[in-house]
Amino acid sequence: MSLKGSEYFVAESLQNYFETLNKNVSFEEGEDPPDVYFFIDDIKIAIEITDLDENCLHERRTIDSGYLSFFNKMNEEFESLINEGIHLHIFFEHNYHKVKIINNKFKKYLKELIKDNRLKVGTNIEDSIDKVKFSIKISKIAKDEKRIEGAIMPSWEPQCVSLNERASSIVKNRIDNKNKKCIKVKTPIWLALYDNYYNKYSNYETTDHVEFYDDVLRNIDDFGVFDKVLIVFENGDVLYLDVVSQ
Repeated sequence: MSLKGSEYFVAESLQNYFETLNKNVSFEEGEDPPDVYFFIDDIKIAIEITDLDENCLHERRTIDSGYLSFFNKMNEEFESLINEGIHLHIFFEHNYHKVKIINNKFKKYLKELIKDNRLKVGTNIEDSIDKVKFSIKISKIAKDEKRIEGAIMPSWEPQCVSLNERASSIVKNRIDNKNKKCIKVKTPIWLALYDNYYNKYSNYETTDHVEFYDDVLRNIDDFGVFDKVLIVFENGDVLYLDVVSQ
């Protein structure tokens, strides 16, 4: 196993954090789970690492990749059916519905548009199928451009959801997910969370980012197998919380 993405940055940031506390500290890669083992004053600690990211809610990455694969398959199926010189840009607003609920219906819909000769340059078509909104923009195809290209996004969430509530949902999601993964890992085991959510709202000129997550964590009452939780920020700051004793 090798550390990937933000994991190595998190591990190095934790090492720096404990060294500033005059601890004798080193780490080595784990078996996934856990991601790493830390040795702090000769005590071996398993640490699982994950990102705090809105995309973890509703499995957005999985859903988005399904739509992207769907675009590629439609290119293969419809390339010979669409009139020469026509380019389609299809935009799905999926509201976290997987593509499988609309793929066959959408292909039938598109075939009807072709049959009725409605795909004309300069035309924009907006519609929905089973709660998935979409738009089709028809233009002249450019050199090296695919016949069909697409984009996706979830519907916007209600604005009444506060940053604190959203962060709490993300943290709880990560705790639940990693608790299941690490249930058989030998204790002590800690959870390190890399902030990829509140970083959009902080410039790190104050300690507001630390105070924000301290408040979020202190209002969570179930941390599963983890007895300590650490938040690592992109500027290297670390929030350390002993969740067993709180």
